[in-house]
Amino acid sequence: SSESADVAFMPPHRPVTIRDLALITGYSTATVSLALRDSPRIRPRVREEIRREADARGYRPNPLMAAHWN
Repeated sequence: SSESADVAFMPPHRPVTIRDLALITGYSTATVSLALRDSPRIRPRVREEIRREADARGYRPNPLMAAHWN
């Protein structure tokens, strides 16, 4: 579970990435990406878990990639 994840490997000056969230939560980068885009393909419980972790870590979408998905 994400509660026991140790993210000491993340430098404080670097923004949190989808890959970081995948490592922290134990889900794939694809699952994290879909969850953050509120995809119905991801179970609500998993979406909520990933979003909670993203909020707690200060995740902000990369504007270049956000434009790619819109």
